[in-house]
Amino acid sequence: MAQGRWKLPRPAAAGDEVVLLSLGQGLEEAGRTKADARGKFSFKLDNPQQPHLVRAIHQGVTYHRMAPPGTTSVEIEVNDVAKDVDGIEVVSDIMRLQAEGNQLDVMRVFAVENKSKPPRTQVNERNLEFYVPDGAKIVNGSAMSANGNPLTSMPVPQDGKKTRYSFLFPLRPGTTQFQVEYTLPYDGSANIDPKSIYPLLHFVAIVPKGMEFSAASGTNYQPMNDPQQPDANVRVVSGAHPGQSLAFKISGEGVLQSRQEGAGRAP
Repeated sequence: MAQGRWKLPRPAAAGDEVVLLSLGQGLEEAGRTKADARGKFSFKLDNPQQPHLVRAIHQGVTYHRMAPPGTTSVEIEVNDVAKDVDGIEVVSDIMRLQAEGNQLDVMRVFAVENKSKPPRTQVNERNLEFYVPDGAKIVNGSAMSANGNPLTSMPVPQDGKKTRYSFLFPLRPGTTQFQVEYTLPYDGSANIDPKSIYPLLHFVAIVPKGMEFSAASGTNYQPMNDPQQPDANVRVVSGAHPGQSLAFKISGEGVLQSRQEGAGRAP
């Protein structure tokens, strides 16, 4: 028998669902139960030496905890849900651009911190919003909670022109990373205007060294030496406020080395 205590913010959460997932070959459900009045639960394990993942579902939001081989007890902390939560801050917005032929590829990575006290999870239809230029085609989207794995999460358009999008992924306490990739027609140069909706600790633009970067008048871009990206020109604006100009022009062609940005990474 594998037992665990589900740590709840208040006793009224008793009865929420708990799922046991086997990590042997793929991800298979190995058991399902509900937490009792004290937030406790138990599962019978067919193979205690196999790794498992315990999933708790509280107020419609899932929380996970790994159970390595031989584990007999786990504790999962869950949080109440609110539509609007104080203590949420967009830490960074990192934009990687590269161009080949008649196509411009853009990958944008946002890091959002939830420092709510007491800790709560924000769930609404516009947890993170961003703009894309006219003609942009969204090709990929993902989201990752703190200590989690990237999950497919396609942003949803918020206007008829499909220039403003939002992610519906819940903002759990800690840092959540969002990533979106889109393409644009390209004729050798492009004017880019990120139009940040939020205050930002850092906005970062990354282009290959083979491409030219020209900041628009009135912006405050500073060069940054990034040893992990030797093939790139990196420009940073720190302490940006909503509506502040972050516009720039790029020209030429070039491709960046593959790289996965870390959640919350700041210059």
